[in-house]
Amino acid sequence: MRRTDVSDPGASGMQRSRPLRSVLHAPAVAPDLAPRDRVHGLIDEAMAATGLTILLGPHGSGKTTAAAHWTRRPGARPTVWIDAARAVADGEDWEFLTALIDELSGALGTPDAETLLGGAGERRPLGRMTEELGRALTAARCPVDIVVDGAERIGPEGLEIIPGLLAGCRGLRFLVLATHLDPAALLRAEMTMDARVIGAAQLSFTEEEVAQELARASLSVPDPAVTRLLEGSPLMVRALICRARRYGEQIVTAAQAEQLGKEVATQSLQRVLAAHAGGADGRPLLLLGLSGIGDAGLLAAMLGIPEADAGGLLDGFHRAGLVSLNPGGQLFRVDGALGAGLRELAGERLDQQELRRAHAVIASWFAEQGEPVEALRHALAGDDWDRIASLTLLYSTELLTHGEQAMREAFEQVPAQALRRYPHLAWYRLMSLVRRQEITFPALRAAGEEALAALDPEAQGPALLLGDAIRFATARAVGDFDLTDAIAGTLLPRVDMLLAMREGAIAELAPAERLIVVAVRSWVARTLRQYAATNRLFQGDHIGALALVEPVVLPPVTEQAGFDWRRLQAAGTKALALAASGRIGDARRVLDWLEGFTLPPGWDESYASAPAVLARAYVALAERRPDVARAEVGKLRRHEGTIESWPYFVEIRARAALHGPAGTGLSEFVTAVEAHRERPPTSAYLSAKLYAMGAVLAARSGAIRQAEEYLATARQAVPGRYAGPAAVPADGFPSLAGNDAATAAGETGPGPAPDGGGCRQARTWALVELAQGLLDLMGGQLGQLTERMLALTSHPLTPRVEIGARLLRAAAAHASGDPQAAGIAAEETGRALALAEDCECLSDVFLLPAEHLAALVQAYAPHRSGLLSMMPPEVQGNPAPDLTDAERRVLEELVHNSSRAVIAHRLYLSVNTVKTHLRNLYRKLGAESRAEALQAAYQAGVLVRGPAGPEGQGAQAPEE
Repeated sequence: MRRTDVSDPGASGMQRSRPLRSVLHAPAVAPDLAPRDRVHGLIDEAMAATGLTILLGPHGSGKTTAAAHWTRRPGARPTVWIDAARAVADGEDWEFLTALIDELSGALGTPDAETLLGGAGERRPLGRMTEELGRALTAARCPVDIVVDGAERIGPEGLEIIPGLLAGCRGLRFLVLATHLDPAALLRAEMTMDARVIGAAQLSFTEEEVAQELARASLSVPDPAVTRLLEGSPLMVRALICRARRYGEQIVTAAQAEQLGKEVATQSLQRVLAAHAGGADGRPLLLLGLSGIGDAGLLAAMLGIPEADAGGLLDGFHRAGLVSLNPGGQLFRVDGALGAGLRELAGERLDQQELRRAHAVIASWFAEQGEPVEALRHALAGDDWDRIASLTLLYSTELLTHGEQAMREAFEQVPAQALRRYPHLAWYRLMSLVRRQEITFPALRAAGEEALAALDPEAQGPALLLGDAIRFATARAVGDFDLTDAIAGTLLPRVDMLLAMREGAIAELAPAERLIVVAVRSWVARTLRQYAATNRLFQGDHIGALALVEPVVLPPVTEQAGFDWRRLQAAGTKALALAASGRIGDARRVLDWLEGFTLPPGWDESYASAPAVLARAYVALAERRPDVARAEVGKLRRHEGTIESWPYFVEIRARAALHGPAGTGLSEFVTAVEAHRERPPTSAYLSAKLYAMGAVLAARSGAIRQAEEYLATARQAVPGRYAGPAAVPADGFPSLAGNDAATAAGETGPGPAPDGGGCRQARTWALVELAQGLLDLMGGQLGQLTERMLALTSHPLTPRVEIGARLLRAAAAHASGDPQAAGIAAEETGRALALAEDCECLSDVFLLPAEHLAALVQAYAPHRSGLLSMMPPEVQGNPAPDLTDAERRVLEELVHNSSRAVIAHRLYLSVNTVKTHLRNLYRKLGAESRAEALQAAYQAGVLVRGPAGPEGQGAQAPEE
């Protein structure tokens, strides 16, 4: 190689009496590249502390340029630069020794390789030759720095030359540059030689350095995203500057930086393939990129070669730094960026048939490793529908939880013949559609009909059971609850029989039947119970839901299987059934048990956690923490549009609004209902529950007409059964007999009692009747309200409905003014409050308007006066806040929405004085804004509403 900066090119190394103080063979540095002062400081600090410093970073990390600048810094020692990538064949350690000897000979006058090694480069033991070179360097007595670039090409034995020389030669220092080094060798260097490693993160540009480099090149960067796209890469920064100069550009955009990044990555990848293809066409490396991870067996299966040969290829790729091995040396892993590039090139260079075959092999390997999501992705890429069918049947919950995108892609392109052969794929397509926010009910019904059409009408045995499970889930998804209950009644006993099947009998089944049985035993049985339980829950049959889900409520975390999302969902369903019915104490105990386990981070933001999180929101409401309840529901916001239990979300927010000032929450309710217009509630009970709550919220806000419209919508959930607000005698009320009544009487067996349509309509009617009663009470239409609520409470009700009905009866009796009705009011008030306290859902009493509840507490439950402190000030009897005359005048001006400047002008005060009065007003009224201050003033009687209301028209709000 040509030597630079040599004063006498013709002089022999042996003839020099003085060391050559210059840099030999250092790469040239472009004059416009500024020195990396920060990196030079890191190198100086490391070299001062130890004789061995290693710059470790990928191609383009700037290590070579930084080192080249460092060797040319003022006051630098004599430096020898060895480019191992050019001078040394891969793993040829002898060539590294000879190159090192020759370069030192040229710089220091030490013997050259031919003299020192005994003539004609005859190979001898490296350890012995290292000792000979060490003695020669000691005799030269000249401090020298040796830069070894491309050290990843040197084998482990060759790398041992460096510590061997450092051990015997004072004044000798090594700066080693490499894209990667053998981990064992690197660890030895750090442990035995105190080597310092400067990694890629330290070599990268900081944001400030990127800005300096671009400014030095006179480039303007208006978009901060450009800096992020450059990722601190010196190669990217340099490439961007060169591109701008080539095209005469002065402004750099994010689009240009993104495109340049792709070009640089492609060039780097092509360089890797050219150097390490492992074959003429690079197939082994391309196939490795398809999987990203694997072992010798996987590579052998993809290439069709012996596993030993595949292992040899992997070893070579590992030495080249293209793959990393796990500590056991069994699994390889391809770097993410390199893998992405390899996959892209594989799509260009390999034919489709080979790609599909490779993906099928990779899918099989991932399935064996227990990674169903990755297996599904590759089976989909390989068009392997046999594999897809078995994966979806065996790993349904894992795929829906962690591989939803892969599942969606699969079901969007499933061919008709695959549907006919594997009808459960149509079922999963339906389940996937249910989770989509944009899906409509007509689309769901069409998917359900497609799933049913794929079933074999002549199926027998396990195939018939699977077909009935598909019929069950299809009816459940489209809201046919009668059919769902009918199928579940015969399906669940057969599933239980299958669970009791002996292993020997299962082994004798045909493969397709055995697959179904394994799936049923592993997850289908639990999922069917879960669906059946939510089926009852959505119809208001809380006790039936509990009976169905209880057998599958198990610890969500086990030592053998780890965390189980199905078990989380089952436990959450139990808690929700309890909380929604008003049994808050029992729900809290289930949640405490569930959260006593170590749950994965973010578990309460997952789809499977929805029942548990909704239950937590109900508990928070019962504890008078509406903000916490809203926050709990907010965790599931990204699922709200795709989950069938969305009416619970809206109801919880509406109940939270009831804890605040009158008039809040209605607009949010209207928006939420409108957003779900294409996906109305799946059951009549949920529809009545939702719109009955909307009617109450609207009435509390003074929107009586809207309240009546919501109540009319709620009545439509029980067509032909609701007689309106007329008196309903006890014997004329629709029968509530069924699961709730039977369970209360102790007549049920281990499973849920049948839940007939009349029973469901009665529960729905109860919700509508309760809402109608609240509207009548608020409108002063007492009429036969006392008798109607008596008829309602004469039947089994959930605690929540019973509390409301008894309080309504008490309030109507008290408001009538009839002295004889006082006994009814006292009895019902006491029973309602006792039930609320027993169920730990005392907050449910606040469904009653505050003025009526306060009157009942003051008259019949003075020992529960603590409830008054939770009510608005106007019903507590608290004294009005003590305001000064000046503060009252400012408050009266505040009604007109005037600014502080206008108030100051009208009252002949300074703006600062008005500001002080406003601050005192807010403090005394317990308000944080003008609106809250006015509301509190009207409630406390400090202000009297005029005919135009509290606010003027057209004025601006005062500045805060």
